Amino acid sequence: MRPTIKTIADLAGVSRGTVDRVLNNRPNVKPDKQQKVLDAIRKLNYKPNMAARALAMNNRKVRLGVVFPSWEGHFDGEISRGIADAQADMKLYGVEVLVRRADGTVPDDFIAALDWMVRQRVAGMAVCATTGIAVVEKLRDITRAGTPVVTFNSDITDSGRTCFVGQDRVKSGRMAAELLAKLVDGRGPVLVAAGNLEFNGHKDRARGFCERWSELGLGDMYEGIIQTYNDFDLTYGKIAAALAENPAVHGIYMGNESAPACVEAIR
Repeated sequence: MRPTIKTIADLAGVSRGTVDRVLNNRPNVKPDKQQKVLDAIRKLNYKPNMAARALAMNNRKVRLGVVFPSWEGHFDGEISRGIADAQADMKLYGVEVLVRRADGTVPDDFIAALDWMVRQRVAGMAVCATTGIAVVEKLRDITRAGTPVVTFNSDITDSGRTCFVGQDRVKSGRMAAELLAKLVDGRGPVLVAAGNLEFNGHKDRARGFCERWSELGLGDMYEGIIQTYNDFDLTYGKIAAALAENPAVHGIYMGNESAPACVEAIR
């Protein structure tokens, strides 16, 4: 990951403001602290964000928006941590990053979140959302109006978005199928657990898994796909029920959150 001002501050043991003063050659920095910051910059091979610096030099205040689902667990924590780091880093350059969460099972929640961002006059958005027609049309309206949109984690290709940030989800599912086929070694069927198939990211992982599973000649060793909506209790209940119904299930592909719930169900 690209080092941020926060990364430098943590390594140097100083505040973000001190790092900002050193980077911009501002006064009132003690020599020992300045040296610590410079050492940290060299160690991390830090390169300043030139776009953000240009905004700051022009005294232009900019708002950016991030819209993503209200999920639980490790994945959600990692996304939130990355956004928080970006907020702290960009704030020093006069860029405000607004965040709006939405219920991943309710498309209208995403519409409301996107409308809220429009009302805040954000200059651009990063979006992870479902692929319902209403959401796609809303994103098209936003991009047609001149506001760039970048999708992340789950792409929405026909939304007018500028680009997608994330993994190749189909290949991810295919790789999981390849590995699980080796692990089960012909011993019983497998189950696929997806989060919410309204998200392209979840749908593509499941599709990639099933495609590769079939190519390996294991189509008859397939119990089916369940949706768990990244909810611990729902994941536990559905997987426990599937295992009770067919004790011969010998492998599970968790293409979603709530892996601990899956472990508890198996246990």
